[in-house]
Amino acid sequence: MPRGLIRIYGGGNLHFITTSCYRREPLLGSARARDVFLQIFEQVRRSYGFEVIGFGVIPEHIHILISEPKRKTIPIVMQVLKQRVAVRLLRRRRSSSQRELWEAPRLHFWQPLSYDFNVYSDRKVTEKLRYMHRNPLQKGLVSSPELWRWSSYRAFAFSEEGVVKLNWQRRSTNGKAKAVAASGAARAQEAKGKANSGRRSSRQPRSPSFENREGWGTPILGPSAKTKMNMGHAL
Repeated sequence: MPRGLIRIYGGGNLHFITTSCYRREPLLGSARARDVFLQIFEQVRRSYGFEVIGFGVIPEHIHILISEPKRKTIPIVMQVLKQRVAVRLLRRRRSSSQRELWEAPRLHFWQPLSYDFNVYSDRKVTEKLRYMHRNPLQKGLVSSPELWRWSSYRAFAFSEEGVVKLNWQRRSTNGKAKAVAASGAARAQEAKGKANSGRRSSRQPRSPSFENREGWGTPILGPSAKTKMNMGHAL
């Protein structure tokens, strides 16, 4: 746990979590490894009942923005997620007899600690989503964010349904996800967040409103033509 960072659980907050691969090695460097991570992430989401607001997976680490789970706690969810991914991907590496001729079997996949930041406002939700979606560009992995399919960018930008179901997506009768982001609600939440950003209280800050969560993606990466024209500002 980073020094000075206080984690608060049980308050119904969102959590922005970063977990790095062991010694920051690119253990998620292959498309297959990233696909496996997303598949297991969705399985864990369904098992523990938390909502996914956004995510980003790059070779050295992962970012996820999630709600607190209906079952168990955030630390248990992260423990299960990391264990399942490690078992699956390390088993794959060990199965290569040719690899073992040249190097000792790997024992670790993840760094033991994770960065866990409580997200209390819609302004912070927007900030963290932008950060995750910009990450592949900053790392030089792609020239445009829509080219990186291991983040939630395409869900926001094009209303695509991926392996991981986001909290604001709804399934239509033909099985395709339908984004129902409301730009008016989004603007209202953003204005409210700015109005409350200067206030400090001795009480624990309130969580972002789940009633208006459908608009969180709209100011950043909404599917409208206007948003696409202004994509540079969003990134």
